[in-house]
Amino acid sequence: NVELEARYEIMLEAYIKTVNVEAKCLCSMIKNNIYGALMQNIEKYCNTANGISNMGINIRGSRLEERINTMYALSEDLINIADELAAALDYSKSISDSFEKACYFRDNIFKTMERARRVCDDIEGNMDSEFYPFPKYTDILFDVR
Repeated sequence: NVELEARYEIMLEAYIKTVNVEAKCLCSMIKNNIYGALMQNIEKYCNTANGISNMGINIRGSRLEERINTMYALSEDLINIADELAAALDYSKSISDSFEKACYFRDNIFKTMERARRVCDDIEGNMDSEFYPFPKYTDILFDVR
């Protein structure tokens, strides 16, 4: 029975550590790579929109304006989720019971990571390849050398 409890505790700790490392890595990737690259891509489209507007062409309601708005909304969602994830990771440090902490990771941190992944997938689909800081899924799938 003691051995079984020890194994149980080890498995909880392994789960907590694994998700913790993955969540920290995701926060870092978002804040240090994806968000900045997305802002650069948005800037490119804003400069294009300004250039078109300066020529006297109205872009209100255009696909270009829609794309800028979509990408900006995604950037806001992404940075808010990253902040939420960082706060959840900070809070998790205050939980000492392994089972309670593992449940917190499952119910809060892991679910927040899933939300971040969905937003990152949307961003990947909307960003120009030249700006995306990592290989895109299509590059990995179809660019076999």
